[in-house]
Amino acid sequence: MSIPFYPFTVDQGFHLLPKIPSKIHGKYGKFSPILDSEKHYSTGIAELDKILGGGYPKGCTVLFELENEVTADQQLLFIAPLIANQVLSGKGAFIFPTQDLNAKYIVEKLGFYGVSEKEFAKLARVADFTMYDRKDRKPYLISYYAERASHEENFREWIKSYGELWSGIGSPPIKIVGMDSIYFFYCGENYWRKVLTLDSSFNRNYGGLTIRVSRTILEEVTKTVAEMSEVHLKLLRRNGVLMFYGVKPQTILYAVEADLSSGYPMPKFHPIL
Repeated sequence: MSIPFYPFTVDQGFHLLPKIPSKIHGKYGKFSPILDSEKHYSTGIAELDKILGGGYPKGCTVLFELENEVTADQQLLFIAPLIANQVLSGKGAFIFPTQDLNAKYIVEKLGFYGVSEKEFAKLARVADFTMYDRKDRKPYLISYYAERASHEENFREWIKSYGELWSGIGSPPIKIVGMDSIYFFYCGENYWRKVLTLDSSFNRNYGGLTIRVSRTILEEVTKTVAEMSEVHLKLLRRNGVLMFYGVKPQTILYAVEADLSSGYPMPKFHPIL
């Protein structure tokens, strides 16, 4: 006999925790960016900045570990505000998306935050895994062809594109990297480990930031990324409730609600006590 599981909290009185939809549909609003501090990049989410003691430390690597039930939209609930915060602050974002996301969908979702495609094209780049004709391509897309290029050629293209974006804005763009995609492109001879090591070293030397998104099912990859990361955050879902906690730094467990009061989706945290 199965026993029903109903997540609840006693924070500010007993109440059941809200379930979150797999697809999160926002409305159009105007996101107000949060300034980065001297030592931290803002997450774009004021409450999360507070939980993490100021945001993401400059010069660090962050692991966002997702359990398998966490959807692309639930991932974007944390990632989209970070991208919007950078772009609307005049800073850059370099995105190597997870395989359940693509550039078109990311741009569409950022529209809810008031980020226009023109603004995005000026300050962001997205790795594209398709083979469209060049003349039909958007200016923010970077082509990656696994079957037509070596690991080194693909990596050099990444570095070149990143350097051009950095030169144009004057500060190192943040990087958001889907580990399933990295593993697919650089799995041969463990080249993916070299890519991660070089990237972490870059962050420490230049005050950069990389968010690495990995699913628990990629056990070896997730373990390796966790060992390299100064910050390790985890998202899971139980009985329809999205939950979040910090492994590094260690935090309590929170239930996460999609708050649409400003139009665009933002996470609202409920401590589970």
